[in-house]
Amino acid sequence: MDETYNEQVCCINPPVETIIKTNMPSNPNDSIVKRKPIGLAIDNESFEKVNKHRRSSVPTTPSAPDIVITSAMNGGNDSSSEHEQRRPRARSSSVQVASEVSNIELREELIAARHELERRIAKNEELERVQEQMNGEVTELTASLFEQANKMVQEANVKRMQTENELKAANNKIEMLQAEVSALKALVITSTPATPNKHLHPQLDASAQASQKQATPNKFAKKSGFVKTHRRSTSHHQFTRDEMSAVNINLIKPSSEANREQNANEENRNNEDWGIDPVYFDEFNNWKKSPKLDDRNTFLGRIADEDILPCLDFANNKLSQNIHWSIKKNTMAIEPVPDRNPLPRMCSLTERNNICKYRVRLGDNEEWHYVSKLARNRIAAVADFYTYIRYITLGLVKSQDAEMFQHVMKLRKQMCVARLGYTI
Repeated sequence: MDETYNEQVCCINPPVETIIKTNMPSNPNDSIVKRKPIGLAIDNESFEKVNKHRRSSVPTTPSAPDIVITSAMNGGNDSSSEHEQRRPRARSSSVQVASEVSNIELREELIAARHELERRIAKNEELERVQEQMNGEVTELTASLFEQANKMVQEANVKRMQTENELKAANNKIEMLQAEVSALKALVITSTPATPNKHLHPQLDASAQASQKQATPNKFAKKSGFVKTHRRSTSHHQFTRDEMSAVNINLIKPSSEANREQNANEENRNNEDWGIDPVYFDEFNNWKKSPKLDDRNTFLGRIADEDILPCLDFANNKLSQNIHWSIKKNTMAIEPVPDRNPLPRMCSLTERNNICKYRVRLGDNEEWHYVSKLARNRIAAVADFYTYIRYITLGLVKSQDAEMFQHVMKLRKQMCVARLGYTI
């Protein structure tokens, strides 16, 4: 009886140790390496859940003593049938306990997987943050490198343009100097004793005028027809000692000394005729010590205010200023129009309809401006003045200071005459 009862109770409610032993792996080492033991995974809370489940499932079935008593009262046949009916219930309860244990294990694995997932998510977020930071730094570095490269390229382009402009200006200056040297050589070569250039030797012009004055009475005598071919005898004429000495001195003097005296007299006469202003001459001498083509100087500033600007005062003020600037820079070109029968057109400076036989260009790549003869004469007078001043600054004029000053005054006179409308 007791043995049958114990067997039935064991079949209905197997102890937890039996369940744990049945679920334990055969090799303990495998459980340590591959998988945690089920018995160790069940803590107190899980064990109480199993007991609670067992308590809830036991009342639905009669207890073991009741089964024994009932089987004793009903006899042997009833006990065997009841025993057969109780076996599936015992098996279902063991399956439920096993499923609970597996559920607990799955929950723990799920929790562990969730923790692992959260850890990896946090790690991924940290890596993404680091990646974004690195991308930002790379972008800033790339932008700074591009800015520095662009700045270096711009500086190189600016330096290249400046160098090209300086080279172009130097080439233009060299060409200008070569042209001026060629012109001066041509003037020197063409000046011979037989046919000297008057602008290079002004004293010859003065001597020629003096000779013309001396020859004037003979011309009048020839025109009148009364020419003295002989004189009466001087036997009755008594010469004084002074007259004889004067005649002898004039006969003895050589021609070279006479020419020098004549040139000196002509120079003194020219100086007296010129009437050099000491203030202007002092300003010229001060400028001559360090000659520069700068209107801020007292000498050139006075000439610019008194002669140059009034001479270039036209209706088209902007074009007048550009022409003045191009004359100073020596880039202006003026030439006659090739038309044989030019028609009246608008003068670019006076803004009047006139016959424009000349045209002006401010530079090599600039357009042509048609101008009248009046405008051309005024422009040419200013250009002649600046050309002579430029020769002085370059050291090409070897005359004395007084001669250079006189030539400057002549050029100022030409500007005044051209401004008044007369032909130079």
